[in-house]
Amino acid sequence: MIRQSRRRLGASLLLGFWLLLGSACAVTVVPDEQGTPRAVLQIPVTPVAAPVDTATPTSIAPTPSASLESSPAAPTATPERAPSPEPTPSPPPATPTRQPTFTPLPQTPTPDPTPTAAPPTPTATATPSPTPVSPAPTPEPSPSPPPTPTPALVPPTPAPEPSPTPQPPPTATPAPAIATPAAPPLVQRLTAPGCCTGIRWSADGTQVLYVDKPDERPAAIWGVDAATGVAAPYSTEVGLLQHGDRYVTAPVLPSLAGATVHDRETGQSWDLSGVGALPFISPDGTRIAFDGRTRVTPAYANRRAAAITVADLNGTNVRQLTTLFGGGIVGWFPDGSRVLVLGTEVQGGQRPALWHVNVTTGSVEKLDDAARMANISIAPGGAWVAFLTLFEEDAYWNTTWAMNVDTGEQRRLDFAGPYAWVRDQDATLVYVSLRESADQGFGVWRLDVNTGQRDRLVDPARTPLFIANGDWALAPDGKRLAFVSAQDGAIWLVEFTP
Repeated sequence: MIRQSRRRLGASLLLGFWLLLGSACAVTVVPDEQGTPRAVLQIPVTPVAAPVDTATPTSIAPTPSASLESSPAAPTATPERAPSPEPTPSPPPATPTRQPTFTPLPQTPTPDPTPTAAPPTPTATATPSPTPVSPAPTPEPSPSPPPTPTPALVPPTPAPEPSPTPQPPPTATPAPAIATPAAPPLVQRLTAPGCCTGIRWSADGTQVLYVDKPDERPAAIWGVDAATGVAAPYSTEVGLLQHGDRYVTAPVLPSLAGATVHDRETGQSWDLSGVGALPFISPDGTRIAFDGRTRVTPAYANRRAAAITVADLNGTNVRQLTTLFGGGIVGWFPDGSRVLVLGTEVQGGQRPALWHVNVTTGSVEKLDDAARMANISIAPGGAWVAFLTLFEEDAYWNTTWAMNVDTGEQRRLDFAGPYAWVRDQDATLVYVSLRESADQGFGVWRLDVNTGQRDRLVDPARTPLFIANGDWALAPDGKRLAFVSAQDGAIWLVEFTP
């Protein structure tokens, strides 16, 4: 009984095994080496389940060869890794077989790997060979193919040095040289702090003049001796000193329609009616020129008429020469034959011009015009007129110019500050240059208009001058400069070095 039970149990187990094997296995006819067909039972091997990246199927694809020989895995198509050599193909089997693989740990797919990203773990193929499959080499820090060189990435080739061939000397210009004095100028204070304003030099160059009222006496023109510093009244009459400081002219207030002339030598005074605010005395002291400008309407300067007129010093023998608009008389030429005037030919003109008018014939000749003119004066020699042009569209013209009244030649002087002519020289001026900030001192320069020689008289880096409101005056000999200090309000004296 027991033996029969064992036989039945063994038969049942054997039958179940063959049934299970038959349902899962397949019998395949495969030719052997001699070509004889033989039945081969194929048993499937279930691999370990793992997530598959469908975006990069090449990372887990089986090798195309049916041979069990080890072959390098095809690399992932990335720009920084070089392709592996093609494997040697083997004869394909009649029916491909599934090969077991070792699946790497799941990781986030990287569609566009970069040289700085970690390389994906390579997939190893199981083979019967005891030799392990070597992992793919780790890419170098910069495995990308070198880019095509561009001028931005390639260091520039140094430019060859210029030829040492000497160049011809430059053509002379109005400012061919700049010389700096070897020693700084001597600066000393002449008056007490908070003294005065509106300074000028006396005609003989010994005193610095100013208007003051130090006590109960009426206001007067005072002078401080440049050598001793002693102050004393210079003129009891207050006004504009002319003709070597002999005459003092002052407007009649409040209309400014007339003026008073005082002779300091004789003590005489007389009134001039209808001459306007300021008559100009001729160099020889015998005539006056005036334009009749007053404070009456019209208020717009370019519409106000200026009747250019000459007369004797006492106001007789009046003769009108011409009429201009929006200007007036600048001054007499040194020889006394002409006067320089500013204005337009038509009322309301937009570009004032400089004219010289012959006081004998009345002929008028135009010199130059600009959008606006300022700081106009005649050189002591009479050949040059200097002026500052402003508000021109071309900035090149917005500077100080000198024009020869006989030839029409113009020279660009390249400064925009106030200036004064050296009285004892034909065409030499001294100017105060503009500064870049309020805490910087002013510099002083001397310029010869004829030759273009420019010399620095005061270097603001060594001797800063702080001038209050442009209140300065040049001595007649051009060797000294007086100014009102913006720091203490006193008059200071600067003596230039040779």
